[in-house]
Amino acid sequence: MKILVNAKKLAPILSELSRISPNRTTLPILMNAKIVADVDSAMLKITATNLDMTLTRNIAAEIKEGGEITVPIVRLNELFSVFPDQMATLQYNDKKGSLKIACAGTKADLRTISAEEFPAIGRNDNPALSLDFNAEDLASALREVVFAASEDTARPILTGIMFDIREQQMILAAADGFRLAWRTFVLPMKVAEPVKFTILATGVREIIKLLSGHEIATMSVWLGFDHIEFNVPDADLMVVALNGDYPDFSPMFEKFNQEAPTKAVIPVSALNNACRACSVIAKETNYIGKITINPNGTEVGSVTLNALQAEIGNAEGTVDATVTGDAIESGINIRMIQDILSAVGNGEIAIEFRGESNPILIKPIGRNDYFNVVMPVHVPGAA
Repeated sequence: MKILVNAKKLAPILSELSRISPNRTTLPILMNAKIVADVDSAMLKITATNLDMTLTRNIAAEIKEGGEITVPIVRLNELFSVFPDQMATLQYNDKKGSLKIACAGTKADLRTISAEEFPAIGRNDNPALSLDFNAEDLASALREVVFAASEDTARPILTGIMFDIREQQMILAAADGFRLAWRTFVLPMKVAEPVKFTILATGVREIIKLLSGHEIATMSVWLGFDHIEFNVPDADLMVVALNGDYPDFSPMFEKFNQEAPTKAVIPVSALNNACRACSVIAKETNYIGKITINPNGTEVGSVTLNALQAEIGNAEGTVDATVTGDAIESGINIRMIQDILSAVGNGEIAIEFRGESNPILIKPIGRNDYFNVVMPVHVPGAA
């Protein structure tokens, strides 16, 4: 195998692949990437896996001699990260069992493992479902939910994002026991059979990166819904679905159809500024703060955020809002509010309260496809 490839173009690809490959493992082959040099297509195909995710990236190259081998991806990435914008040569030496890399007067040899030892990904050629998406639309929808996934492995299913596909709609959901993000997405076509699976949040973040800069992406789901593949023109990402059934949150939604006793409509930018100021103090108390909705008896009410830490001090931010209903005060996690505001981006949001101890509904104005639910919290020192 002998390959000529532009070092600067290959470097970011190797950086992506090194994120997938585990740093430590009882299976050394997983620390290697599989390199396939295809003479006919003049493409270099590089694959890395941690068994939960498998990423393959393709790059045009001058293939002098075809072949395949595996090489430590982290070391290969580190080498190419310091190479200049010049052509690099990769040549396999079967006698030494090493891959020789040369670029701009620099040479290195990396020990290899046979490509036959690289794990084969379990799927056949007949996906149960295959859908084409606008790549940026799908990435945007995933961004709006992925932040709400749990990091607590005690409930593994909540560390993932639920995909519920039926008829001409896909529902995306993420929850951690204290909040829920829910996004509906209109499909380009009606599906024959419903499909439901959960993908680890770390895998969804890689999907978002994969989709960046592309116009069209394809999602394919294999029988058993345990392997899901996302394809763009120069890359493929295969993820393994989590075992278990995602919780059914739909019974909670019935109460949201009823008029909220208290509702505040607030500009995202103004509330975000108040959150940033209060988080300076709130970060010392796990971002616990207090939110107060005040109608003020006029057309313009107010929303006040407050954070208190006895040994440091306090911070308060008040913004004008359109308030309907009664005044209310509740404990809230300010960081969770910031996550929602970041996902919404701009415009206005509505915050609905149905009692001090009931879930709080937050949704952007003018949209019916996205909402968040956060649980109220106890504020230390409060009665």
